[in-house]
Amino acid sequence: MEPDTLVNYTLARYTNMETEGSTMQEILRGVARFVAPSKEDLLSFSDLDQQDIDGNLFDTTAISCNNQLAAGLLAYMCPVNEVWFSMEGNEEIGQYDDVRSYYNTFSSRARVAMARSNFYLELHEAFLDMGWAGLGTMLSEWRKGEGLWFKKFDGGRYFIAEGNYGEVEAFCQKVELTNSQAVSRFGIENLSEAVREEYGDGTKADMVDRKHEYVHMIMVRPDRFRESGKLDKANKPVADIWIELGNKHMCQNGGYDEMPIFVMRCNRIRNSVYGRSPAMDALPAIRELNFINSAMDAMLEKQTDPSMLVPDTLPYPINNSPGGVTYYDGNRPDALPRELNTRANSLAGEQQRLMYENQIKALFYTDVFNVFSETSKRMATFEAMQLADEKLTIFHPMQARFYSEFAGPLLKRVFALMVRNGMAPPLPPRLRAYAERNGPNSLIPEVVYSSKIARAAQAVQTKGAFQVLQVLPTLAAFDPGVVDNFDLNKMIRGMARAFSVSEEYMMKEDTVKKLQKARAEQQQMMTELQIAKDGSEAAKNAADAGLLGREM
Repeated sequence: MEPDTLVNYTLARYTNMETEGSTMQEILRGVARFVAPSKEDLLSFSDLDQQDIDGNLFDTTAISCNNQLAAGLLAYMCPVNEVWFSMEGNEEIGQYDDVRSYYNTFSSRARVAMARSNFYLELHEAFLDMGWAGLGTMLSEWRKGEGLWFKKFDGGRYFIAEGNYGEVEAFCQKVELTNSQAVSRFGIENLSEAVREEYGDGTKADMVDRKHEYVHMIMVRPDRFRESGKLDKANKPVADIWIELGNKHMCQNGGYDEMPIFVMRCNRIRNSVYGRSPAMDALPAIRELNFINSAMDAMLEKQTDPSMLVPDTLPYPINNSPGGVTYYDGNRPDALPRELNTRANSLAGEQQRLMYENQIKALFYTDVFNVFSETSKRMATFEAMQLADEKLTIFHPMQARFYSEFAGPLLKRVFALMVRNGMAPPLPPRLRAYAERNGPNSLIPEVVYSSKIARAAQAVQTKGAFQVLQVLPTLAAFDPGVVDNFDLNKMIRGMARAFSVSEEYMMKEDTVKKLQKARAEQQQMMTELQIAKDGSEAAKNAADAGLLGREM
């Protein structure tokens, strides 16, 4: 295996990914001007500079809606101050109490570690990107002395590729680094000869600060670039490669044990790996609203400072300042200056503006989060379930995609990082034996979500069970056997989880079964005693009746 072969493969793949992503970059330029103008330094606006962008922006509804979307996603899907996820063992082993205790402890440690890291700061930025760019991308690592560490990549500055099952298997970006930054990141011994000569001893400021382009690629490493039996960074399942573009020199060939890049996509674009954002869907309304506000600003300016018709015989110029006095010849009424009729009907403009504002807010799910806010106050009520049902139908695709594509893989990566760095609780004997039989990957947890939105979805799913429990006593009064059609234990436990009742407040299933068995045995014993008692009394009554008969 020749090193330049991997270089050529990486650069060729970067070129392909860049070509496919260039169309998306053009779309993002048009969106960013109205929704994320602060990103102008991330996208190369060829025809507009920042002053031009700001000068042509007359409405900030979309910017505000995108900020609200990001804040709502963070507050209702991944709140830092609430338990929004937990880890569980798989179906085969997860029902045992000691296994549950292990994963509950691990979940608590993971939540604390993520809260102490920069996760939530970077997550908010990723949500902002998803709102306007259609996808938000984060890297997760473990830093010595710091623990968990995350980095959000700026929308429009990177490209992605998918594997056979739609999972993101490659990420790349082109980065400019100064010679000083390259030396610090890779070590001078790993730089090309040309860059080393430029840098010299690091005393020439112009050479130290000279920039070069580098390609950064994180991808599933092809088998032909892995040496069997080796576990060093250059043979990890996921490659982390840096190449100096000008000299095609590999500066770093590192790797990861699992994919460290996680991508959230709002809605998939057909035949594309990229996502379609609410801002893209709302762009026609955003443009129209921006135009209407521009026109209404011009109309207001004309109304406050109207054009004047001035006779050419007026001896003095008119004075439009407040309290100003303009002299004219009273003997000549035709010499009186007057306002040029330029007044327009603003009502139609206001109606149009309101219509487009509502369209933008709907596409950014603003009304959905208003419902969630109301629902969270009355989560345990049937009316709240009904209120959330319609909106959850609209929001469910985004929610499901976020948990399956982003949150789930990221949390499993967090699990692996904490295990490898000694942050996991001691394995109980049952789990240790299970891992020895099935391999360490068998311990990777299932993730259960309990955020406000997840609970609302679960509450809606249990709506049918809620209705059944309401009518069941009435039905059972006519026929007690109808109760046998339902596993009431599972129904109650499912509803308890939907309403976010903590596991620590619920009896273990094994304990419940033992209690129910003991209660059934006690009931059987009481029934038998009652039967025996009734039989004894009947015999006594019969004997008494016999004695009385003989006396008679």
